[in-house]
Amino acid sequence: MQFVKLLFIFITTAVLFSGCQPQVTGGGSGTETINAYVCFSDGKPAKGANVKIIDALGWMDSVRRGSDGVIKYAVADSYGKIELPVQDSNLSLNLQIDHSDEGVFVNLGKNNIRDMDTFRLKAYSTYKAFFDSSSGEVGEILLSGSSYRSQSLKDGTFVFDKVAPSVFSVIGISRKSALMTYAVCGSVSLASGKTTSEKLLNKEFNRTLLDDFGYGTVGPSCIGKIIPTVNWYAVSDSSLILWNDDKRCMDVITNDTSYMSHTYMSMESVVNKAGSRSMRFISVLDTGSGGSPYAITGLSVLKVFENGIDLSQMKSISFKAQGKGTVWVRIEAKTLIDSTTGNFTCPVQLTESLTDYCITVDQLRIMPEIENAYRYSWAAESKKILNIEFEFNCYVNPRGDTLSMIIDDLYLDNVGIDVFK
Repeated sequence: MQFVKLLFIFITTAVLFSGCQPQVTGGGSGTETINAYVCFSDGKPAKGANVKIIDALGWMDSVRRGSDGVIKYAVADSYGKIELPVQDSNLSLNLQIDHSDEGVFVNLGKNNIRDMDTFRLKAYSTYKAFFDSSSGEVGEILLSGSSYRSQSLKDGTFVFDKVAPSVFSVIGISRKSALMTYAVCGSVSLASGKTTSEKLLNKEFNRTLLDDFGYGTVGPSCIGKIIPTVNWYAVSDSSLILWNDDKRCMDVITNDTSYMSHTYMSMESVVNKAGSRSMRFISVLDTGSGGSPYAITGLSVLKVFENGIDLSQMKSISFKAQGKGTVWVRIEAKTLIDSTTGNFTCPVQLTESLTDYCITVDQLRIMPEIENAYRYSWAAESKKILNIEFEFNCYVNPRGDTLSMIIDDLYLDNVGIDVFK
């Protein structure tokens, strides 16, 4: 069953992400041109609009080098027309356009770059972020995939007066030493013409925030705004749910090779009992089949890091959760997947109360433990981690019951963002 599940994930993911190439006009010698128009919110041409094409996938590496990831600049002419040469149409791109009091920020998937598109500007957003000044760590923050940045005021406040409305991860930079360090501080969804203020942001540089679900949309994660394609998915014995970057929504794919299983699962953004945005994962395990029904949700780095990431320094994985049923926290290493041995896992009994959980690496076990505990150690296998998942299975959960998990603030403890490079 493990092999069938993995085969289903890999084949379907390959189909979804292969796709056709962007439809752009040829420029010769490997250079292509995007022809588009920019207008204000009232429809008038946005003459003089400043346009930036940003390498989304390489943005974080550019930041580490002291840049902002902009690979091309342009200015709209009197008709609002822009012509943007792009060397490699396979790049994952962001388009940032700014003009006076309006702007737009667009994630350009591989298949939604079109000639003659019109980008309509919207009223800027204002973003204010506050860190406890006693920490003194965060000296500057950036909004993921963009050139927007702000330095700290004396009271520890950061202010962005003019930001194109969009969703961003908030990246903090520490300048307390000669070598700058970075942290994923949180996520934010900015609305046109509105001011957003936040106080509860992560300020720890040795603790990586994978997701706080602040976007209000299930799929993209905090870390996924920095490392594109690291999005949420779900897989069961009967179907697969994957984020479609072109359509900006989840796709549901039925596993036609299943044994007529009817396990149900869904993912949605909700507000938890603490009043913050979270993800709710619901499953009803199949009752009619003779197999072993399961439902899993998780994050994978496979599309970017073929051999996984090194979590050997991680001390624990922590999160907030509430719900019904027993969920297994799963951390999958490349060696274990290749050998179909299993994964590092630990069960968590969910309750109706929103609870803080911290799973240390010492609590993680390979099931069944006989022999595997001696053959595969965390110290050795954790250098190539591919997936972090949460599973409902039929061994500890009744078939036919509605199982649910609301999850928030998912962290890797004692791990910095540099593992994702």
